[in-house]
Amino acid sequence: MKIGESEKKNLPFFLICAGGIVILILIGIIPNNNKLYMLDTEIAKKKNEIQTQEFLFPIYTDIIKTNPKKDLEGLPFQEKKNMPESEIADIPKIFSKLAEEFNIKLKSVNPDPNTLDKKNKLLAVHIDLEGKFFDYRNFLIKLIGIPYLEFVENIQVNVLNDNLNMNIKLWLTIE
Repeated sequence: MKIGESEKKNLPFFLICAGGIVILILIGIIPNNNKLYMLDTEIAKKKNEIQTQEFLFPIYTDIIKTNPKKDLEGLPFQEKKNMPESEIADIPKIFSKLAEEFNIKLKSVNPDPNTLDKKNKLLAVHIDLEGKFFDYRNFLIKLIGIPYLEFVENIQVNVLNDNLNMNIKLWLTIE
């Protein structure tokens, strides 16, 4: 079978069209098919999570009804209030008195005025302490009772011989 002149002219166009179709399949259809498969598996996972939540919700409500929320006893929670700006200079004295109460050596207390946020009225304070483990426990329990303590950002504990060195970064609310 011989290929005619007109067929020889059409062969390059045919190959270009066939190549375009193959490229379209490789670039457009196969990746979209893979994405659809991934979405289907994600939908199946979400449906499974929903079914699990529907199963567990009645159990959760029963637990909540049978165990009413009780106040935490023994922790010194107080109503939050802001520290007057006039008392910022007394921050080292406050934490020094607190540390002495629990036989902890206060190495340093550094309020950081650069962190004073005018909008939220927050002030970062870095505290460096040294003492025994159980003294720290009592110190931290008393610390959360300070009414102008907003939150404790970081506590780092290092072991030094028989003592622990604790670095605390906390934030206080200021008027």
